[in-house]
Amino acid sequence: MTDTRKRFESLCREQSDCGSDYTITDETRLDGDLQLDSLDLIDLSMRCEEEFGVTIPDDEIDQPETATFGGMLRLIEGKLAKNA
Repeated sequence: MTDTRKRFESLCREQSDCGSDYTITDETRLDGDLQLDSLDLIDLSMRCEEEFGVTIPDDEIDQPETATFGGMLRLIEGKLAKNA
């Protein structure tokens, strides 16, 4: 597990209160499985911006490709790679 994945998973757990026993996979839906509503998703993206030093516009978190844990993780990793 990469450091970025661990840090993002930790943020998701804090935001959703799903607990450490819940298994988060790439297919885990942020809205359905973790029960994050639109305000939670905006808060999560702002926390990711702070944690990773990237910018995530609101319209990017509202896309089908970022609706899952894996999709959002790929978005963050892509932004980190561009900043490197």
